[in-house]
Amino acid sequence: MEFAIEEINSNPDLLPNITLGLWILDTCMSQTRALRGVLDLLSGMQRAVPGYYCQPRSMPAGVIGELESSISGPMARILGRYHFPQISYGSSLATLSDKLQYPSFMRTVPANSLQITALARLMKHFGWTWIAVLTSDDEVGVQGGQDLKRGIEYNGGCVAFMDKIHLSYSPEKILSLVETLQDYNVKVIIIHSSEVHTKMFLETLASQNVTDKVLVFTESFTLTPGLFRKEAWRIFNGSIALSPRAMDMPGFEQHLHRLHPSRAPADIFIKIFWEKVFKCKWQGLNDIEPAVSEGDGERPETCSGNETLGSLDTTFFEMSDLSFTYHTYLAVYAFANALHSLKSCTIGQGPFSNRSCGNINDLRPWQVFHYVKNSNFQMRNGNNISFEANGDAPGAYDIRNAQMHTPDEVQLVKVGYFDPGQGEEVHVNMSTILWSKGSQQEEKEAIFRGEHIRGVNGSGRGHIIKVNREEVDDLPKSSAYKRPDISYEANSKESIEENICSNVAVKYKTSNSI
Repeated sequence: MEFAIEEINSNPDLLPNITLGLWILDTCMSQTRALRGVLDLLSGMQRAVPGYYCQPRSMPAGVIGELESSISGPMARILGRYHFPQISYGSSLATLSDKLQYPSFMRTVPANSLQITALARLMKHFGWTWIAVLTSDDEVGVQGGQDLKRGIEYNGGCVAFMDKIHLSYSPEKILSLVETLQDYNVKVIIIHSSEVHTKMFLETLASQNVTDKVLVFTESFTLTPGLFRKEAWRIFNGSIALSPRAMDMPGFEQHLHRLHPSRAPADIFIKIFWEKVFKCKWQGLNDIEPAVSEGDGERPETCSGNETLGSLDTTFFEMSDLSFTYHTYLAVYAFANALHSLKSCTIGQGPFSNRSCGNINDLRPWQVFHYVKNSNFQMRNGNNISFEANGDAPGAYDIRNAQMHTPDEVQLVKVGYFDPGQGEEVHVNMSTILWSKGSQQEEKEAIFRGEHIRGVNGSGRGHIIKVNREEVDDLPKSSAYKRPDISYEANSKESIEENICSNVAVKYKTSNSI
């Protein structure tokens, strides 16, 4: 946001003689904190007074956020009552497109329905038909998981196992989940959850040395290696991630290297960041959770302010995936262009009652919202920005592959994309994918082609059955084993998987179950 605002304020052609500013509130992934911040914003003071704005200055132009759909939704219900424009840079829940519930909500990322299509096509592209899905244990995760399941099965796949994860779960519950996944013998796990809720699960996979799975992360998950124990990083190697398409932001890396506490004395976040990267401690920052551990008994050195970010390895900034950074950047420009249009309105030719115009010095949220939702402009990098009638932005997804070439670095490499404007299929450059050690692509494809499939025993627990071609030929040919809406031969492996996935009882003439 700061980078975008600096660009806009230095651009003589966009909002000339107007200086943009910002007010940052940290929700800490808490709906309560988010709603308190919204009410404070609407009241213009630290103590919320619903229905009143208690400051003589103009109201803020709008709200950018939140990343999580579970937090954006409650915010949008309140902001929508005042037609106060809100642009999210990461919330993809499909129901947020409902203008009756969320009249002033918009987003610079696609709705979840497009991601579900992309994931289903990706599963089909790789031939992955025996899949587990894990979602966050909340309304957003459960709804997204059900939508994802329907999309995968519509495209011929089978969701063999679904469950929920959450940061509040006990280690014992997470370990039981890992053991259950091993019992089901799934080789592909789709994770539809933020990284905070998946931390314990992924670290448990690493501690149990479960490295034969392909992890597929939805856009809800942001790969942040620093959040995880370093010994768990290897679990990411070879994983696949979807992220809303990002483009270049010229000058952004140089902006990062110019960051310094002296440039923004009131910015507490940069001081915490400084402590983390230089392993030092600022004096007078005792009220904030320390970013430097003193567990080894040694007190960290005092930060001098003479440290320079230019001396750091650029990988520290995790520049390989700037998706949500880029979409925040777009949201700032959407507001800036809306304000520019409001400011440029000719009296007597405006869009409001009696053809009136808004006043840039006395902003009314509903007037700003009118211009934001009708935005249609082009960024310097050529990206065209506009919003559909439901507040969604047309978009596409990048397909990325997590690669570890050294034990100290995880890189997200773009290996493909899904763009509905260029066709209905995903595009993947297979030669650029690095699979996890010991699981080469050919071996994975052999597994996914169906060498191992699952039956269902009397207790409802799955067990694995090896099936060879002779045993398949001996299966009964009765139509009782077929789904009426699918056309297939009863003696094909696909028919076996369809029967199992549909929970139809199938009797196998084999005894070598494992």
